[in-house]
Amino acid sequence: MAKRHAAETPGMILATANEAALTISPMSWVWFVGAVLVFLALDLGVFHRKAHAVGFREALIWTAIWFSMAMAFA
Repeated sequence: MAKRHAAETPGMILATANEAALTISPMSWVWFVGAVLVFLALDLGVFHRKAHAVGFREALIWTAIWFSMAMAFA
C-alpha cells in the first residue's frame, strides 16, 4: 500500500474559503429537463411542421434565436 503524505486528502477535494460549493436540487433538474422538452416540442411540433430545405438566412435566424435562449439561461 502506498503511503500518504500529510497534505493529501483521502480521495475528496475540500472547498477553500474562497470557493463556494455548488449544489443543485433535484427539482431544479426536473424544471430544466422539462423546459428543454417544451422547447424541443415547440421547435419540432409547431415551428417546423413541414419538411423543407433550410436556407442560410433561416438557419442563421434560428441559430440566433436558440443561442439567445441559451444565453438567457446562462
